[in-house]
Amino acid sequence: ILWLWPVWDPKRQALLSDRTTGAVVFKAEVTPEQSGRPYAWWISRVGCWLIDAVFAVLILVGYGIGRPTYSLQTQSINGVEYQVSVASGLHPAFYVLIALAAGFTLWNKGFREGRTGKSVGKQLLGFTTLSQATGKPLGVVRATLRCVLLVVDFALCYLGVLWPLWDDKRQCLVSDKVTGSIVVGVR
Repeated sequence: ILWLWPVWDPKRQALLSDRTTGAVVFKAEVTPEQSGRPYAWWISRVGCWLIDAVFAVLILVGYGIGRPTYSLQTQSINGVEYQVSVASGLHPAFYVLIALAAGFTLWNKGFREGRTGKSVGKQLLGFTTLSQATGKPLGVVRATLRCVLLVVDFALCYLGVLWPLWDDKRQCLVSDKVTGSIVVGVR
């Protein structure tokens, strides 16, 4: 006997299954709206991104530590004295802070969001990033690729990050479409 067995698991798929043999006879993808998890609005995605960016920027606040210092020196060339501004170079702490900010971003947007579907910002605002095909988190590699491709979305005169305003699935032009990801609400 075949039973209609809707499963609203992370895959968001309705299965027509034979309960005696466990064989799947029919598989249909369910949209986020049907499962009660609508696509995230653009302004919500911006909010998540700003929260994630604040954590990385806070690390870089120490940039003042790493800024080069300038000093005026007097030099004489053919009897004419010149005042020259000489930079002493970047403080080593600057490079450490850059590495910390990059490391946090890769952990947050690559590892954490890839495994759980939620970056720090998405968790605070109640959203998750999922694979469009499976309904599960993207995985570390695809989430990291999505983070890198977001730079391309910004580089296209912000067109890529504005794309969710008119896209049916509210996906960014490059980062979401290439990685096959969607952002949905969890609440």
